Amino acid sequence: MRTSRMAFCHFVYLFLPLFLYTMHATAQNLPINRKVVVTVDDLPKGGTLLGAEHIAYINEQLLAVLTERGIPAIGFVNESKCYDEAGNTIDSQLQMLRNWAAAGLELGNHGYQHLDINRVPVEKYLSDIKAGEPLSKALLQEFKLPCRYYRHPFLHRRNTDAKRATLAAYLAAQGYTEAPVTVDNQEWIYNAAYEKAFKEGQDSLAAAIGEDYVQYMIAMQRYYESQSEMLFGRNIDHSMLIHVNRLNADYFELLVEEYENLGYSFISLEEALKDPAYQHTDDFVGNAGITWLHRWAITDGKRGSFFAGEPTAPDWVKSYAGY
Repeated sequence: MRTSRMAFCHFVYLFLPLFLYTMHATAQNLPINRKVVVTVDDLPKGGTLLGAEHIAYINEQLLAVLTERGIPAIGFVNESKCYDEAGNTIDSQLQMLRNWAAAGLELGNHGYQHLDINRVPVEKYLSDIKAGEPLSKALLQEFKLPCRYYRHPFLHRRNTDAKRATLAAYLAAQGYTEAPVTVDNQEWIYNAAYEKAFKEGQDSLAAAIGEDYVQYMIAMQRYYESQSEMLFGRNIDHSMLIHVNRLNADYFELLVEEYENLGYSFISLEEALKDPAYQHTDDFVGNAGITWLHRWAITDGKRGSFFAGEPTAPDWVKSYAGY
């Protein structure tokens, strides 16, 4: 009984602000603000248990959903994945990026080797940013698209004040805008489990993992809606993070449909960043790779219960994935 009461209280704490906001908007005949930008990390291929033919399939499937549904997503590139061990470009990987740009979708810089600013000297990290742009810039210029956004690997932005100042100055000098995330998730755990089941031929298990993933992602969106409501008194324009992987190749379209059922429309990163929330001060310095909503909350002195209730991947998925 105690557990049930605690679960009910947690549910009320998490979703009551959203419920009241929706009721207020409906009563006042106001639009309910539900907009999100899709950002896709680790192009042209993330870590995978599967072979090269699956990498091509993954890119083709994701692009097909994005273009057919008119979703103005942005892909963040690790250019090291476009070279072989001898330093020669891999044409097939480069073509995947070209297909992205040819579809009118922007590419952003995600670092050449996906380095962690918390673990390497800042000079090495900045060099990695510079090394991660020539191929993308050339492709974008070919299709008259800009190269203007940078996504921090691991969502690690700085763990010292000195790194914070140096990185911010460098990105500004190079003309980059930092690409924030307000909806993070444990999608990478789900993908590890999904690819394992797929590789082992356990189709029913793979389907169960994929279907649970979609519902988990919707729960995460609702959680961050509640965080936004508590911090800003409204649901801001969100930035959702996913990765280029087999799980999203197979289940991203279903996830899009679930978002649309919630009343979401998909916008560009440029449009999302016009939301005044993104001008909020971020003074967070630390090792955690956390969302901007949580960075802003910490800056405002909110801790403890403010962060309660974040959904996690279930134990059976974690166990099967090896986490």
